[in-house]
Amino acid sequence: MRRIAALAVTALLCTGAAMAQHVKVAGGVGVGIYATDWGMTNDWRPGPVLGGGLEWGPDRITAELDVFYIQKRSYYVSRGWEFTLSEISVPVLAKAKLRDGISPYLLGGGEVAFILSQKVDDGSCACGGTDLETRRLDAGLVAGGGVQIPVGRRAFEVEARYHLGLVETTEFINDEYDFKTRVFVLLGGVRF
Repeated sequence: MRRIAALAVTALLCTGAAMAQHVKVAGGVGVGIYATDWGMTNDWRPGPVLGGGLEWGPDRITAELDVFYIQKRSYYVSRGWEFTLSEISVPVLAKAKLRDGISPYLLGGGEVAFILSQKVDDGSCACGGTDLETRRLDAGLVAGGGVQIPVGRRAFEVEARYHLGLVETTEFINDEYDFKTRVFVLLGGVRF
């Protein structure tokens, strides 16, 4: 399953790259929590975000396909658990620039993410954490906006996104726990 998914993403990226009008590289930080239906108290924790994407379509309205490494982190306060979920995120987005030149823009769409690993550090051992039973796929919605600053044939972008996870990513001992990711991402990038 993982090989088929990796081949499908590779084929999609190669096909998209051949037709893409713009290539984008970006990096930043994602600040996240694991939310539950019954009100766990969480502290937001930062994690790295690094990747890029392809854009195609008319200049004002474009489609964007991204691939990002995202480390989604959270701290469950009352238990003292530090969660780290590492993913390869593949958002498919629509992007609308509001005007030509220096322009704000809005974006939105969906995300499929391949979960690489998840660890929880419960503070009880020096081993650095415990493996949890984790799903291999995550999915969710993405919405945000930013500012694009053209400089010659390139453009610099500063962007904020909110990733709303819809899949319960973690299987835990107690079925009361409902771990779904919520991540606010700040990105800086260059579009070529």
